[in-house]
Amino acid sequence: MICITPSSAANIGEEDWVKILATGYDADGNETGTLEFYLVNGPDNIITEWAKKVGDTVNVDDVLFSYETDKSSFDEKATAAELKSLHKTIKKISEDIENFSFNTSVAAFMICINELGECHKREILEPLTILLAPFAPHITEQLWSMLGHEETIFNAAYPVCEEKFLVESNFEYPIMINGKLRHKQVYPLSATAAELQADIVTKPEVQRWLEGATPKKIIVVPGKIINIVM
Repeated sequence: MICITPSSAANIGEEDWVKILATGYDADGNETGTLEFYLVNGPDNIITEWAKKVGDTVNVDDVLFSYETDKSSFDEKATAAELKSLHKTIKKISEDIENFSFNTSVAAFMICINELGECHKREILEPLTILLAPFAPHITEQLWSMLGHEETIFNAAYPVCEEKFLVESNFEYPIMINGKLRHKQVYPLSATAAELQADIVTKPEVQRWLEGATPKKIIVVPGKIINIVM
């Protein structure tokens, strides 16, 4: 790793700063150090533009909406889907930070916010805010205060992914009829092949393709596919 000092930082061109911020490497392929140093020593116009792109992509307006609306649901228990989205994001962001993959971190935030929709629950918003703090420190301090905290968000414990929330309980089976995809149906992963064979032929979306005929064979590969042979 090479060290960029405040004096040498002044000699780095704008294009090289963009590369350093995006990848963590200089124009010669040398690892250059920590993001915090770049944000302090990089040129204001480049840093501002980089930060703006992060803010625009994460869409802070969507995040703020969850804090500024009716707080009556703040203490409601999070659903399984909301917890899955949160912990999937915690895992992704934690891995990305370790690997200095900040661009994919921003994409993960965007996906999470879209999945959560208008979620106003403290159980989700608090860890999500802490997770976002290294990327948007000023706005998350404000959000942390809106959640009722008096101390800085950077004293809060960093969220940890709980794998139990990532375990899939259902699977969306592609339904193939004579080799062509005709439908998709969600079933519990605990369902047996016999249960799936008996139920799938009762679905209106499948019956329209059967046209009253009895399938010659129904092949079930648990957790993968259901294939109906006419």
